Amino acid sequence: MKKSIRLTSMILALTLIISVFGGTAAFADDMEPTTITFPHAFDTVNEIGQESMWDIAVAVNKPDQEITAKSSDPSIISLEFDKKVANVIPPYTDFLMKAYKKGVVTLTFTTTDGTSISRTVTVIDNNNFGYKLTSDTTQNFSIQSGNSYFIKIHATDVSGLMTVIPKLTSSDPNGLRTTMVDFNDAKHDVTFRVDAAGSVGKSYQLYLGVTNQLPKKLCSVTITAHKNLRLDTTGAIVYTCNIGDTYRFTAYTNSSVAPASSANNTVASVKYLRKVAGGYEYEMKALKSGPSIIRVSQNGETASFPVSVNSLNASGLDGYGNDPSVTSDSPAKMSYTVGESYIYRFAVMGGGEPKFTAGTGSVLSTQLVKKDGINYYVKATAIGKAQDGTTLYVSFPNGQRNYKDYKVAICNVNLVQMKSDTTAKFSVKQSLSYTFKITGAASFYTDAEGVFKTEQVRTSGSTAFYKITALGEPGQQADFYMAAADQSVQKVCTVTVAAPPPPIVIQSDTNADFAIAPKFSYQFKITAPGATALNFNAGTAGVFEVNFVRRIGDDFYYKIIATGQPGKEAGIYAFIPGKTPQKLCKVAIS
Repeated sequence: MKKSIRLTSMILALTLIISVFGGTAAFADDMEPTTITFPHAFDTVNEIGQESMWDIAVAVNKPDQEITAKSSDPSIISLEFDKKVANVIPPYTDFLMKAYKKGVVTLTFTTTDGTSISRTVTVIDNNNFGYKLTSDTTQNFSIQSGNSYFIKIHATDVSGLMTVIPKLTSSDPNGLRTTMVDFNDAKHDVTFRVDAAGSVGKSYQLYLGVTNQLPKKLCSVTITAHKNLRLDTTGAIVYTCNIGDTYRFTAYTNSSVAPASSANNTVASVKYLRKVAGGYEYEMKALKSGPSIIRVSQNGETASFPVSVNSLNASGLDGYGNDPSVTSDSPAKMSYTVGESYIYRFAVMGGGEPKFTAGTGSVLSTQLVKKDGINYYVKATAIGKAQDGTTLYVSFPNGQRNYKDYKVAICNVNLVQMKSDTTAKFSVKQSLSYTFKITGAASFYTDAEGVFKTEQVRTSGSTAFYKITALGEPGQQADFYMAAADQSVQKVCTVTVAAPPPPIVIQSDTNADFAIAPKFSYQFKITAPGATALNFNAGTAGVFEVNFVRRIGDDFYYKIIATGQPGKEAGIYAFIPGKTPQKLCKVAIS
């Protein structure tokens, strides 16, 4: 660990290397030379023990100067950048120092402007750490993807006491996660949970050690695939609950026989419930506080997920340390139109089986659509009237705790009136389209379908977008309406079919046939008033390269380059996309 010290006119001597570096300095102005100091007493360190590991703090008096560290022999002592610490005075850079074997090295610290300071450190044979770590797992093993595994470490020192806390680490924390889940000081035992989160087929190393000492390799772990067995609940989450809580989960398999189920200790129990679509359903019950792993197995396969049961409360009477956890993927406030439905996804842990209800049942009806692990999918339907509102709740009526009045407010829901983004009379040119934005309506339609075609193009919550296309003759009209349950049909507006836009006329600045020399180029100017896009090409491939140059207003500029052989020729064409190509001229290569 580190000890902070203050600098006076004298440097305080430290006995052993409990912390690595010393000295402080106030930041100087730009006119002063760059100085390097060690806020945590490294000045006094001459020797360190073999296989030890320490943080070295290095401060610079100028904030614009970065600092690097280098060891004269990394095989004896290595230095690695760890982090920058800015919220202290003075701010400093942390380097991780690892001592591998006996020897003498020079450690050099250098700033951006070239200022440097060196320290000589001797690594001594001091690896009698005074403690002993033993593990119940020492051999390499495999674990199936998503599964969890417990490793128990026993730690004692020479006096038979537990004065150190073991650390179990992975070569890749993203692929193989390690978490301390239980600490038994009386028995000198620490339990770690190992979660297989990485890719199938990959192997990871587990290392065992303590603070300020280099960890030693414990074993190798390989992640294997599931073939015919998986759970709807995996090691991606730790199911957290209270004593007495129950939890339903499903094991998916095509076997005609239910997989065997168990908990790896007495913290929880598991029992088989029933056959369900695609697999079998089980119930876990939390019996006492602590960690556990729930697993099912069949034909050499195992699927599992971790459980953490909350500790007893201060009174020691009930064992309910926390309220159930409820999270939603939806906004805390929602607006529905009358008759509209929405499916929520709620993640629930603890409390037993949840129940989802509306505060006012006449405004919103609820239905559990499906359960997938801790995720509950609930369909809510607006059955009230516009301007009604209610709150959506989750409760736990069958939980072990007295949940009679326990509810979690999940979402506030308001029912809204129909509205349109367009209400004034307007016209649409023949064959063209217009899109309405309609909110709060279950339908949108016209009384003259032959005049306009209506189609819903997309929806977003309570809002739908409808595109109308003018099919009738110029001058014909159609009224549009929107409707919703328990609301009167509402006229939106009247739309008139207008005369179609005039045809687009293409004009070229070059219409006579001509020739250009090989590798030479020529630029066309094409004028097409009203055109949003234009196609321009050569009728014969391999004669000219055609490039678009630019557009200015109604004018489109194209360049042709003679890439073919002399004597070759090609027609040059321009046209509106979807229309018949118009030949402008013929160009030959001279």
